[in-house]
Amino acid sequence: MSLPQQVYNMGLGLGLKMRLKSKTGSAEWTPAALGSDLKIWLKHNTGLLNEDDPAVFPSNSEQLTKWADQSGNDNHATADDGTTTDGFSYFTADGGYVSAAGTEQMILPQFNVAAGTAHSFWISFYLKTGTAINNSDIFLNDNDSTSSDFWRVQNTTSFRVKMAGNVATFTIDSSTPGTNSGTLETENWYVLGWERTTGNANTMYLNNVATNTVSKNGTFDFDRLMGGNGLIISGMVVVVGDVLTSDERTKMYEYQQKFQNAF
Repeated sequence: MSLPQQVYNMGLGLGLKMRLKSKTGSAEWTPAALGSDLKIWLKHNTGLLNEDDPAVFPSNSEQLTKWADQSGNDNHATADDGTTTDGFSYFTADGGYVSAAGTEQMILPQFNVAAGTAHSFWISFYLKTGTAINNSDIFLNDNDSTSSDFWRVQNTTSFRVKMAGNVATFTIDSSTPGTNSGTLETENWYVLGWERTTGNANTMYLNNVATNTVSKNGTFDFDRLMGGNGLIISGMVVVVGDVLTSDERTKMYEYQQKFQNAF
Protein backbone atom coordinates (compact mmCIF):
# COMPACT_ATOMS: atom_id res chain seq x y z
CA MET A 1 0.00 0.00 0.00
CA SER A 2 1.52 3.31 -1.05
CA LEU A 3 0.88 6.07 1.47
CA PRO A 4 1.94 9.74 1.54
CA GLN A 5 4.56 10.77 4.05
CA GLN A 6 4.06 13.65 6.45
CA VAL A 7 7.29 15.23 7.74
CA TYR A 8 7.14 17.95 10.39
CA ASN A 9 10.52 19.56 11.13
CA MET A 10 9.70 22.93 12.60
CA GLY A 11 12.25 25.72 12.05
CA LEU A 12 12.51 29.00 13.93
CA GLY A 13 10.82 30.88 11.12
CA LEU A 14 7.66 28.81 11.52
CA GLY A 15 7.50 29.72 15.18
CA LEU A 16 6.34 33.23 14.29
CA LYS A 17 2.67 32.51 13.92
CA MET A 18 -0.53 32.94 15.87
CA ARG A 19 -3.29 30.50 16.76
CA LEU A 20 -6.69 32.02 17.32
CA LYS A 21 -7.82 31.28 20.84
CA SER A 22 -11.24 29.71 21.20
CA LYS A 23 -13.82 32.12 22.58
CA THR A 24 -15.94 31.41 25.58
CA GLY A 25 -19.66 31.18 24.97
CA SER A 26 -22.31 28.73 23.88
CA ALA A 27 -20.37 27.30 20.91
CA GLU A 28 -18.90 23.88 21.62
CA TRP A 29 -15.10 23.69 21.57
CA THR A 30 -13.65 21.17 19.11
CA PRO A 31 -10.08 20.49 17.92
CA ALA A 32 -10.85 22.64 14.87
CA ALA A 33 -10.13 25.63 17.14
CA LEU A 34 -6.43 24.69 16.97
CA GLY A 35 -6.25 25.87 13.35
CA SER A 36 -3.40 24.82 11.07
CA ASP A 37 -1.57 23.08 13.95
CA LEU A 38 -4.24 20.34 13.84
CA LYS A 39 -2.84 17.49 11.70
CA ILE A 40 -5.10 14.48 12.48
CA TRP A 41 -8.60 14.41 13.97
CA LEU A 42 -10.18 10.97 14.11
CA LYS A 43 -13.56 11.81 15.58
CA HIS A 44 -15.86 9.55 17.55
CA ASN A 45 -18.53 7.93 15.31
CA THR A 46 -17.63 10.13 12.36
CA GLY A 47 -16.23 9.21 8.97
CA LEU A 48 -16.54 5.45 9.53
CA LEU A 49 -16.80 3.24 6.43
CA ASN A 50 -17.54 -0.48 6.63
CA GLU A 51 -16.28 -3.25 4.38
CA ASP A 52 -19.69 -4.47 3.16
CA ASP A 53 -21.33 -1.22 2.12
CA PRO A 54 -19.36 2.05 2.44
CA ALA A 55 -22.57 4.05 2.08
CA VAL A 56 -24.06 2.58 5.26
CA PHE A 57 -22.92 3.29 8.83
CA PRO A 58 -21.25 0.18 10.33
CA SER A 59 -23.37 -2.28 12.26
CA ASN A 60 -22.20 -4.41 15.17
CA SER A 61 -18.91 -6.31 14.61
CA GLU A 62 -18.42 -5.07 11.07
CA GLN A 63 -14.86 -4.43 9.93
CA LEU A 64 -13.94 -0.87 9.06
CA THR A 65 -12.15 0.04 5.86
CA LYS A 66 -11.65 3.70 6.75
CA TRP A 67 -11.81 6.19 9.60
CA ALA A 68 -11.82 9.57 7.87
CA ASP A 69 -9.66 12.40 9.19
CA GLN A 70 -11.72 15.49 10.09
CA SER A 71 -8.77 17.92 10.19
CA GLY A 72 -8.98 18.69 6.46
CA ASN A 73 -5.53 17.17 5.83
CA ASP A 74 -6.76 13.80 4.49
CA ASN A 75 -4.68 11.86 7.01
CA HIS A 76 -7.20 9.03 7.11
CA ALA A 77 -6.84 5.74 8.97
CA THR A 78 -7.43 2.84 6.59
CA ALA A 79 -7.57 -0.94 6.88
CA ASP A 80 -4.47 -3.00 6.22
CA ASP A 81 -3.95 -4.59 2.80
CA GLY A 82 -5.87 -7.68 3.94
CA THR A 83 -2.96 -10.12 3.77
CA THR A 84 -2.30 -10.49 7.50
CA THR A 85 -4.72 -8.41 9.53
CA ASP A 86 -8.12 -6.74 9.43
CA GLY A 87 -9.25 -3.20 10.15
CA PHE A 88 -10.85 -2.24 13.42
CA SER A 89 -14.25 -3.67 14.30
CA TYR A 90 -17.25 -1.63 15.36
CA PHE A 91 -19.01 -2.75 18.56
CA THR A 92 -22.35 -1.32 19.57
CA ALA A 93 -22.08 -3.09 22.94
CA ASP A 94 -19.39 -0.58 23.88
CA GLY A 95 -21.56 2.39 22.99
CA GLY A 96 -20.78 2.28 19.29
CA TYR A 97 -17.03 2.72 19.62
CA VAL A 98 -14.22 1.61 17.35
CA SER A 99 -12.28 -1.37 18.69
CA ALA A 100 -8.76 -2.55 17.97
CA ALA A 101 -9.03 -5.92 19.68
CA GLY A 102 -6.49 -8.63 18.99
CA THR A 103 -4.59 -8.30 15.69
CA GLU A 104 -6.84 -5.64 14.19
CA GLN A 105 -5.17 -2.40 13.16
CA MET A 106 -5.56 0.71 11.05
CA ILE A 107 -2.83 2.29 8.91
CA LEU A 108 -2.08 6.03 8.88
CA PRO A 109 0.07 8.06 6.48
CA GLN A 110 3.67 7.94 7.70
CA PHE A 111 4.38 10.69 10.22
CA ASN A 112 7.92 11.72 11.19
CA VAL A 113 7.65 14.26 13.99
CA ALA A 114 11.19 15.62 14.25
CA ALA A 115 12.91 16.99 17.32
CA GLY A 116 13.91 20.64 17.44
CA THR A 117 14.09 23.70 19.64
CA ALA A 118 11.22 25.45 17.86
CA HIS A 119 8.63 22.72 17.74
CA SER A 120 6.23 20.82 19.92
CA PHE A 121 3.56 18.18 19.48
CA TRP A 122 0.50 16.84 21.24
CA ILE A 123 -1.04 13.42 20.56
CA SER A 124 -4.26 12.54 22.35
CA PHE A 125 -6.38 9.39 22.55
CA TYR A 126 -9.74 8.55 24.01
CA LEU A 127 -9.56 4.85 24.81
CA LYS A 128 -10.92 2.04 26.97
CA THR A 129 -8.76 -0.57 28.66
CA GLY A 130 -9.46 -4.26 28.12
CA THR A 131 -9.98 -7.10 30.57
CA ALA A 132 -6.20 -7.30 31.08
CA ILE A 133 -3.64 -4.49 31.11
CA ASN A 134 0.02 -5.03 30.17
CA ASN A 135 2.73 -4.00 27.71
CA SER A 136 1.04 -5.65 24.73
CA ASP A 137 -1.43 -2.75 24.83
CA ILE A 138 0.31 -0.84 22.03
CA PHE A 139 -1.96 1.81 20.55
CA LEU A 140 0.45 3.70 18.25
CA ASN A 141 3.62 2.53 16.52
CA ASP A 142 5.78 2.59 13.40
CA ASN A 143 4.99 -0.36 11.18
CA ASP A 144 7.82 0.19 8.68
CA SER A 145 10.88 1.38 10.62
CA THR A 146 13.56 -0.87 12.11
CA SER A 147 13.63 1.48 15.11
CA SER A 148 10.07 0.36 15.96
CA ASP A 149 8.93 3.56 17.64
CA PHE A 150 5.87 3.02 19.82
CA TRP A 151 3.54 4.38 22.49
CA ARG A 152 2.04 1.78 24.80
CA VAL A 153 0.80 0.85 28.24
CA GLN A 154 3.83 -0.43 30.15
CA ASN A 155 1.87 -1.82 33.11
CA THR A 156 -1.09 -0.79 35.25
CA THR A 157 0.81 2.19 36.68
CA SER A 158 2.80 3.57 33.74
CA PHE A 159 3.09 4.26 30.00
CA ARG A 160 6.17 3.97 27.78
CA VAL A 161 7.29 5.57 24.51
CA LYS A 162 10.21 4.82 22.22
CA MET A 163 11.52 7.30 19.67
CA ALA A 164 14.77 7.07 17.72
CA GLY A 165 15.98 4.39 20.13
CA ASN A 166 15.27 6.51 23.21
CA VAL A 167 12.89 4.91 25.72
CA ALA A 168 10.97 6.88 28.34
CA THR A 169 8.59 5.66 31.07
CA PHE A 170 5.83 7.81 32.57
CA THR A 171 4.30 7.02 35.95
CA ILE A 172 0.61 7.73 36.58
CA ASP A 173 0.00 10.24 39.36
CA SER A 174 -1.87 8.83 42.35
CA SER A 175 -4.40 11.69 42.19
CA THR A 176 -5.55 10.83 38.65
CA PRO A 177 -9.35 10.42 38.46
CA GLY A 178 -10.57 7.10 37.08
CA THR A 179 -7.61 5.24 38.60
CA ASN A 180 -7.18 3.37 41.86
CA SER A 181 -4.58 5.70 43.44
CA GLY A 182 -2.59 5.77 40.21
CA THR A 183 -3.42 2.25 39.00
CA LEU A 184 -5.35 1.78 35.75
CA GLU A 185 -8.72 0.05 36.06
CA THR A 186 -9.72 -2.64 33.58
CA GLU A 187 -12.54 -1.86 31.12
CA ASN A 188 -12.47 1.83 31.96
CA TRP A 189 -12.41 4.91 29.69
CA TYR A 190 -9.47 7.33 29.74
CA VAL A 191 -8.30 10.43 27.91
CA LEU A 192 -4.56 10.12 27.36
CA GLY A 193 -2.29 12.84 25.97
CA TRP A 194 1.42 13.04 25.19
CA GLU A 195 3.05 16.46 25.01
CA ARG A 196 6.57 17.26 23.87
CA THR A 197 7.55 20.90 24.28
CA THR A 198 10.12 22.94 22.37
CA GLY A 199 12.80 21.90 24.86
CA ASN A 200 12.15 18.16 24.32
CA ALA A 201 10.39 17.83 27.68
CA ASN A 202 7.91 14.95 27.42
CA THR A 203 4.88 14.64 29.69
CA MET A 204 1.83 12.37 29.64
CA TYR A 205 -1.58 13.62 30.74
CA LEU A 206 -4.05 10.97 31.91
CA ASN A 207 -7.53 12.41 32.45
CA ASN A 208 -5.84 15.83 32.40
CA VAL A 209 -3.43 15.03 35.27
CA ALA A 210 0.29 15.18 34.43
CA THR A 211 2.74 12.32 34.93
CA ASN A 212 6.43 12.84 35.53
CA THR A 213 8.31 14.77 32.81
CA VAL A 214 11.15 13.07 30.89
CA SER A 215 13.68 14.88 28.69
CA LYS A 216 14.09 12.86 25.46
CA ASN A 217 14.74 13.96 21.89
CA GLY A 218 14.69 12.21 18.54
CA THR A 219 12.13 11.82 15.79
CA PHE A 220 8.92 9.97 16.64
CA ASP A 221 7.72 7.93 13.66
CA PHE A 222 4.24 6.41 13.50
CA ASP A 223 1.87 5.00 10.92
CA ARG A 224 -0.27 2.38 12.68
CA LEU A 225 -3.06 2.28 15.25
CA MET A 226 -3.24 -0.94 17.25
CA GLY A 227 -5.09 -2.40 20.20
CA GLY A 228 -3.32 -5.13 22.14
CA ASN A 229 -5.52 -6.78 24.79
CA GLY A 230 -8.87 -5.60 23.50
CA LEU A 231 -8.00 -1.92 23.89
CA ILE A 232 -10.78 0.22 22.40
CA ILE A 233 -9.92 3.48 20.64
CA SER A 234 -12.68 6.02 20.18
CA GLY A 235 -10.82 9.16 19.14
CA MET A 236 -7.39 10.51 18.21
CA VAL A 237 -6.01 14.03 17.78
CA VAL A 238 -2.52 15.03 16.58
CA VAL A 239 -1.29 18.63 16.93
CA VAL A 240 2.11 19.80 15.66
CA GLY A 241 3.19 23.41 16.24
CA ASP A 242 2.55 25.64 19.23
CA VAL A 243 2.44 24.14 22.71
CA LEU A 244 -1.12 23.72 23.94
CA THR A 245 -2.07 26.08 26.71
CA SER A 246 -3.42 24.73 29.99
CA ASP A 247 -6.88 25.89 28.91
CA GLU A 248 -6.58 24.08 25.56
CA ARG A 249 -5.47 20.85 27.26
CA THR A 250 -8.50 21.06 29.54
CA LYS A 251 -10.83 21.71 26.59
CA MET A 252 -9.31 18.74 24.73
CA TYR A 253 -9.92 16.52 27.75
CA GLU A 254 -13.50 17.71 28.17
CA TYR A 255 -14.21 17.34 24.44
CA GLN A 256 -13.01 13.72 24.26
CA GLN A 257 -14.31 12.61 27.66
CA LYS A 258 -17.88 13.61 26.90
CA PHE A 259 -18.27 10.76 24.41
CA GLN A 260 -18.26 8.27 27.28
CA ASN A 261 -21.88 9.13 27.95
CA ALA A 262 -22.93 9.51 24.31
CA PHE A 263 -25.09 6.36 24.32
